[in-house]
Amino acid sequence: MGRALSHRRQIVEGWLRSQEYSEIALQSHHVVASVFNYVEKFKRCVALFREGFDIATTAFLVHLSPSLAREFHQISEQAQPVVHRQKELDEFFKKSQRSSP
Repeated sequence: MGRALSHRRQIVEGWLRSQEYSEIALQSHHVVASVFNYVEKFKRCVALFREGFDIATTAFLVHLSPSLAREFHQISEQAQPVVHRQKELDEFFKKSQRSSP
């Protein structure tokens, strides 16, 4: 696929900009369940990156390809989510910390 903007990136960046799942699904020609799945996997990756896991380990734990985990890492490093999406990511991170042994 090369350096083209992937649909995964468009989906996650749309969510970070505050678009709703249904709006993203229409624009990306995906079903809402797929959009939700990408966003949830992105949130899991962000939580693992915050815990210090590398891309390969994160990809393994979230059941993603290393290239998608790398793309999610780049998005998490570069993106400036709207306030309520940042809060959602922070809450997800707190929940993942509480559920860890």
